[in-house]
Amino acid sequence: MSDTDQHTAPLTAVGLYRSTRQGDRRARSGWLLPPTLIRFGIVGVINVAVDLGGFILLAIGSGLPGPTANIVSFSAAIVTSYMLNNFWTFRRPGNRQGHSRRFVLFITVNVVGLTLSTGLVLVFMQFSGKLAAKLASIPIVFLWNYLASKYIVFRPNAKA
Repeated sequence: MSDTDQHTAPLTAVGLYRSTRQGDRRARSGWLLPPTLIRFGIVGVINVAVDLGGFILLAIGSGLPGPTANIVSFSAAIVTSYMLNNFWTFRRPGNRQGHSRRFVLFITVNVVGLTLSTGLVLVFMQFSGKLAAKLASIPIVFLWNYLASKYIVFRPNAKA
């Protein structure tokens, strides 16, 4: 098994990577899900742990109001997210310039995400508790953050 096969075999087994055998070689016909979406999802899980862990500590452990706890925990996750997405998810080899511009764009996109998240927490708290409201907001904010990161912040043709 080649190095590439070792890296994609687990993904093929769960249907994330499509491959066909031609003789002894594998002909790759492409990803079923874009690799950036898979990496963004992994980074997202880490960020959810930072965000949700902070939210639980602040809102439930300390009794801080839901929106305030959300702002603090979400902000901590933003910094983690930028670092991981810049250097892993949307990495561009050879491009070491433009970090300041990308970080400002990333912060802007995430402020919109924070506003969306906080608004959703407030709305969902009308129907459930703080934690359930936070959990319900996560998939919606994830979709916003992925699309905005891919097409605004880390787009390949972005000028540094």
